[in-house]
Amino acid sequence: MQLMRRMLMGAAAAVVLRAGARAAEIVSPVPGKRVALQGYDPVAYFTDGRPILGDAHIWYEFDDTVYIFATTDHRAAFVGDPDHFAPQFRGFCTISVSEGGKDEGLAQYWKIVDGTLFVFGKDFGPDMFAKDPTGIMAKARANWASLKSQ
Repeated sequence: MQLMRRMLMGAAAAVVLRAGARAAEIVSPVPGKRVALQGYDPVAYFTDGRPILGDAHIWYEFDDTVYIFATTDHRAAFVGDPDHFAPQFRGFCTISVSEGGKDEGLAQYWKIVDGTLFVFGKDFGPDMFAKDPTGIMAKARANWASLKSQ
């Protein structure tokens, strides 16, 4: 029983490592442009309720950022309404932006509030955000005006 459990744990870890390696391998199809969400599909948060790794061949550039999609249908939805599907602050960590920084948001730490996707750089980000979403959003939006061009 214990051997079977170890084998299952090892297999699960291997899948996670492969998925992480695949995300890290995504290179921007547009030289000099950053890929948001480590290549995860922004539309999937809304349609599937979770991050799904995109296919590097299905992409779209919006707001000086490249977004990667899992399906052509997701890409079409994004192109039809990018302001709705794109994460706030081009996928940088909402908490960091609210504090005047510009740290990368991680695809697995996210929250949708009032139809808007926010991502965070640390596991405690969504809980911290939930305690004061209005205040954090106000600070982040005020700081973003100067941060977005940096």
